[in-house]
Amino acid sequence: MQWGGPEEQVHKYAAGNPNAVDWHDEALKVVENTMEEYSKHSSPPATISPIPSYMDSGAPTGTVDSDYDCHHRMLVDQASREHNAGWCAEL
Repeated sequence: MQWGGPEEQVHKYAAGNPNAVDWHDEALKVVENTMEEYSKHSSPPATISPIPSYMDSGAPTGTVDSDYDCHHRMLVDQASREHNAGWCAEL
């Protein structure tokens, strides 16, 4: 462990520091509490709608974007209109 684990806390306490802290445990608690709060306030991912028929027609659209690019752009646009969409739309 790089810093402040339980062993270091015991050594510092034995050396006379009554305020020794297990910093690894403290950091872990902060991360766990943050993730709990995040999960309470975030909504589940939006359902992915099927590709619109105009994108699936096979007719040239006049752009060089691939089907994936068009679909990705549609998902990002859709997510930007929804609240709490988060970064999941980028995936």
